[in-house]
Formats: sequence, C-alpha cells, structure tokens
Amino acid sequence: MQKLGLTRITGAIALVAGIAATGPAAAAINLGPQGDDLQNGAFNQMSFGAAGRANVLPLLYVGDLGGTGSAKSFVDGTDLAFDYDIVGLGTSIVTVTYTVTNDEFGGGAFNDLRLMVATRAKGDPAALDTAAATGFAGAPAPGQAVQFRVFDAGAAGDSPVAQIINANGLNGANACGAGCLPEMALQWNRASLDTGDTWTVSFQLIDDPSLVAGGRYLQSTSLGAGGASLIVGNPVPVPEPSTYALLFGGLGMLALARRRRRAIA
Repeated sequence: MQKLGLTRITGAIALVAGIAATGPAAAAINLGPQGDDLQNGAFNQMSFGAAGRANVLPLLYVGDLGGTGSAKSFVDGTDLAFDYDIVGLGTSIVTVTYTVTNDEFGGGAFNDLRLMVATRAKGDPAALDTAAATGFAGAPAPGQAVQFRVFDAGAAGDSPVAQIINANGLNGANACGAGCLPEMALQWNRASLDTGDTWTVSFQLIDDPSLVAGGRYLQSTSLGAGGASLIVGNPVPVPEPSTYALLFGGLGMLALARRRRRAIA
C-alpha cells in the first residue's frame, strides 16, 4: 500500500492557501483620469472609497547629489535609474513598488539615500479629515518605513512637498488635528547603493481598515458621514476567512495522513 507524502500535502495546502489569500476583491482603489500618463511613479487623483481622492508622489534624497527632488526627474542625467510598478488596481489593496538602481558600472557607490512618499488624501470632498500614525513606536522591521510626517496641506506656509524638499527628510510630527487636509509622508533609508545594485521599496494603499491587523502605517479618515479611510505604508493584512478554513482543513488532512502511516507501520 502506498504511503501518503506529508510534504506533498503540506505543499498543496500552502499553494491553495496562497491562491485564496490573493483572490479578487471588490473594486475600490483606481488610477485617476490621467491614468499613468506621467510615467514617473506619481499618481494623481486616485479614487478610493465612495468618493475619496488621493495623490501619490515619490521624492528622493541622495547625499552625493546634494538634495531632494521628484524621484524620476531628480536622477535624470545621473547614473541612477528610477522605476516603479503598481498592482492590485480595482481592489481594496494596491501595492506600489519603487526601485532605484545604480547603473554606474565600474564607478562608485551612492551614499545616504532616502526615499520619501507623500500621499495627499481626502475621503469626502465636502468634509475635512483626521490622520493617525500606527506602529512607529519601535524599530522598523525590514522593508518598513523608518520615519513619517503628517502635514496639514490646508495650513498657511510652504507646501508639504516644499517642506520635505527643504528638510531632506521627515521628523515624525503629526500636524493634522481634529480636522485638516492631510498629506501623509513616509520615509525609507538606504546607507549605500553599490555599483549594479537595486534598492526596492514597497508599500500598500488600503481603503478598508478591516483588512488590516497591524503593521506600520499612516491612516487618514474622513470626518464626513461616509467616513472613508485610506491607509498607506506597510500594514499587516488580515487573513481571509477562506484561508483559515483551508488551514484547518489542511491540519485535518495531516492528522489523517499520520494515522494512516501509523496503521501501515
């Protein structure tokens, strides 16, 4: 009688669970009217929730280049290359990935890099929003943002983007009180980027807080009747119920396999 392979069973369970965890979701976050016409990793007037709109802008600081600027245009004419990818559009969880590559073959490293992503979110055109930071008390896990700042884009003074460029970084302050127009910014650091190396930064946009179980992120919430929210950063997603069902079913299969192996022995 042929013995059951526990490794095959476990692998099959993991495969099915992975498919379930990445299954389709209801349409939620999409590109704005311009689509991806800018081709620079910036996305304007993205839709989320019932009537929310958000702008996403990547900014890059490089110590060896002496300043901060819009990531794509900032590296033009240098030996750095900037690229991006966006997946999950039409769902409630969208992943944006930015890459910076040192193409200076035979040259030297670039030092002190900071990628900052500014996201202006408004959940309801007729109402103000509030914003909060979650998970920034301790040290970041690998891949998580190291710093944040929340601006009130409606306040007097320089624009949030101008303030980020002038400061070359973020300071962990939250200027969004009971009601504001939040501009949420996150920062990732890289000490050095050697010749031929690529630095990859990924984060999520989520418009359904019930899908988040923890992590390190910023969240804006409309004070309007709809209460639309937008989460940006590195949250930990809640496993779907179907994933739990597959897990428990898989454990049952493993137990059955063990019993059969004992009977055969």
